Amino acid sequence: MIAGLHRSSWMALPVVLVALTVFSQPFGVSFELFTLIMAVLGIRLLILNKDNFRGSLGVKFFTLLFACFWIPAILSLPDAYLFKKGAIDALGMLRFYFAGVFIIHAASSVKIHESIARVIAVIVIFWMVDAWIQLLFSVNLFGMESYSPGRISGVFGDDPVLGWMLVVYIGIACVAVNQWVGKVGLLIIVPSLIATIFISGNRGAWLAVAWLLLFAVIIAVLWKVKISKKIVLGSFLIVGLVIAGVSTHEGIKGRIAYTFQGLSTADYAALDRATSYRLTLWGTAINMMEDNWINGVGFKSFRYAYPDYAQPDDIYVLRSPEGEQKRGAFHSHQIVIDAMADTGLFGLLGLLAAFWLIFRRFFLQLVKIKQWIPLGYYCGLVGVLFPINTHLSLYKAYWAQAFWLLAALFIASLFTYASEINDDTRSSSPLDVS
Repeated sequence: MIAGLHRSSWMALPVVLVALTVFSQPFGVSFELFTLIMAVLGIRLLILNKDNFRGSLGVKFFTLLFACFWIPAILSLPDAYLFKKGAIDALGMLRFYFAGVFIIHAASSVKIHESIARVIAVIVIFWMVDAWIQLLFSVNLFGMESYSPGRISGVFGDDPVLGWMLVVYIGIACVAVNQWVGKVGLLIIVPSLIATIFISGNRGAWLAVAWLLLFAVIIAVLWKVKISKKIVLGSFLIVGLVIAGVSTHEGIKGRIAYTFQGLSTADYAALDRATSYRLTLWGTAINMMEDNWINGVGFKSFRYAYPDYAQPDDIYVLRSPEGEQKRGAFHSHQIVIDAMADTGLFGLLGLLAAFWLIFRRFFLQLVKIKQWIPLGYYCGLVGVLFPINTHLSLYKAYWAQAFWLLAALFIASLFTYASEINDDTRSSSPLDVS
């Protein structure tokens, strides 16, 4: 009985810790507490289960993926603008690795992954409802106003990342609802989440959703999924009606007009304004890359190197009252440029290796096992990493935490389903959503 209770508690632990981590992401650095707990447990597992570590394909793959980002960060340090800060933050990155090791070890059954998926779906639905309340009533459930007139930030408050955080979890949330409620739930949740990402005003998240829809078509073809035309047409109709309706909202209408006015012209200044001065930002980042092409300006040093490479009138450069240049933009808002500016050629090679590892794993395993939950997490990775877009920095604490949690859950679920589901179970997997 005691052994059974111990096993039951161990199975519940990854579900609880993942749920608390995801739920706390909008609330400052509180998520760090649960990440730290998982990291400590991960270190303990590595010490007590060295043989399992050496034999775990999931941990090996996660280690390779983590190394693609961590090793370039270390190699960028010798001549970094801020060696001490970079070194501390690079060492701090290891908490995400050890937390991922815990998830891969602890989330080792289909039942656990189904529970985690449902909990994440509940949290995502809560974020979505909270965002629409803020749009309709100007304040959300916590009394927070929107970040700006054209952007709905919901429970994330002053940090306008709602759209991007929904991109991370949109795949797994839709999968969980489909398995939990059925096609009616899927018909509701897909257009609702897409519309919520639209009202968030995160234009990078808008483009990420477009890539995800394209990826969904590819999956449907590869898996030969039978999709009801009524579901597809119904979803598109709902999305169209909702977006058309909310587009009349003054703030959102202004953001749409601001974007397309700039994109419809060949004028550099207008295009720069329409992209929130991303062209200025990327131009400065390219100057950094040209001068530090081997190992970049240093891990976490982008902001401090920026003024040395910026034009005199660069809007991102912060100055003291005396006019002295102090700091620049936090990061370049583009994953490839970000890697090259911070960590140079090493960073680019690491990023390309990470793309290859994830892409190769898709064709080696994910296409073959045909299981929805690993696919849900993979969709998040596609949205976050697809290079033709603007991005948040993978080295920023809350975004790094979201990314590595997503990567660990994908790897854990992928290898769990591959090892636990026999051929009979696979053939009866609910791929038919007609």
